[in-house]
Amino acid sequence: MSPTAYLQAFKDLNRDVRLFMVSVVVSGVCYMGLYFLLINLYLLRLGYELEFIGVFVSTGAFSFAVFSLPAGMAGRRFGSRRPMLLGMGVLMLGLGALSVAAWVPAGWRSAWLIFFCGLRELGHAFYMVNTPPYLMGATTAAERDFAFSLRGTLTPVAAFFGSLIGGVLPRASAFFFGWAEDDPANYMAPLMLSSLLLLPGLVAVWLIREVATETAEPGERGAMPLGLMAAIAAVSGLFIIAASAGQSFYNIYMDTALGVPTYLIGAVASTGQLLTAVTMLAAPALMARWGHGGTFVRMGLGLSLSLLPMVLVPHWLAAGASVVGVAALMSLSFTALAIFHQGLVPVGWRPAMSGASMMAMGVGWGIVSSGGGYFVATWGWVPFFLLGIVGTALGMGLFWWRFSKCHNY
Repeated sequence: MSPTAYLQAFKDLNRDVRLFMVSVVVSGVCYMGLYFLLINLYLLRLGYELEFIGVFVSTGAFSFAVFSLPAGMAGRRFGSRRPMLLGMGVLMLGLGALSVAAWVPAGWRSAWLIFFCGLRELGHAFYMVNTPPYLMGATTAAERDFAFSLRGTLTPVAAFFGSLIGGVLPRASAFFFGWAEDDPANYMAPLMLSSLLLLPGLVAVWLIREVATETAEPGERGAMPLGLMAAIAAVSGLFIIAASAGQSFYNIYMDTALGVPTYLIGAVASTGQLLTAVTMLAAPALMARWGHGGTFVRMGLGLSLSLLPMVLVPHWLAAGASVVGVAALMSLSFTALAIFHQGLVPVGWRPAMSGASMMAMGVGWGIVSSGGGYFVATWGWVPFFLLGIVGTALGMGLFWWRFSKCHNY
């Protein structure tokens, strides 16, 4: 798609979809960029070991899983807009509370971190689970691939700038205030910024209008598609393993195992986000050529293989290549999967299907992150990344076996 056609397609989207994209940009800068780059490094500076960081990350993942089904039920009951609005507000509160953990007395600090990590993911789940049903309802069939790919493009572009900012702010804080470079206070202001900057996204979600998430007649919904939901959940849980292995610990791996400075870790993360944005520009064409299911399988296999450089070469360039590959192919495959599973079920069951998929991803991410710290401490980084490769490859095989004959594959 040429730049002119891309711009025209954006102009053709309605007001509500464009406002929704504002929330996508804001959450990309604040949550996917600033917060995700710095939070694990902040915990290291607070004196926590890899094992606690694994528990912290898994708390978020399991909390996301626990709240995903209630988020889908809320979307089915109240529409997508109000749960997204609640989610953005709670996410803002959670990020703000986590940023001031250094001020919490040491005896209470671990409990504070775990509690607000869970609260953060309550908000994230209510926002994320209801975004696919909202986009499905707010767009026409002709606009849908473009709208989903636009969302997938804007998120990494925003995260690119968030990661760049996050990479330099701790050093800037140390220079400005005269603190030591490993002082956790250097990370507080950037993390607080990640909370405060969510406000424009909250306003944007407030301004959008609700879309239909039900069919005209309740009887038209049919029975809950449990078989389809269970299969998508199983695929989603396996699919996320490589991404969790690569994204949950890459900053710790580069910081502790390779001795890479924070600004360079930020630059690597930013490069991954930027390449993701470029890759997502091709998403409509890829999905038109291979279909949503075919695109998911191809990109998912590529995602799993992206961890190979970190397995084979203990150098920051190899780690950077893995981080970049995981970021780019995760977004593409996630987008294709979301459109695929939303098209499998009637409108009224879309929030529930989204909740089932997100719940399984949260469980998969949580298992990897909760055991990852202990696994790495015992067996090392290479076996850990190899498990990520195998897990996601199995998910792609399961998806192909179960869904390759479906009408929307």
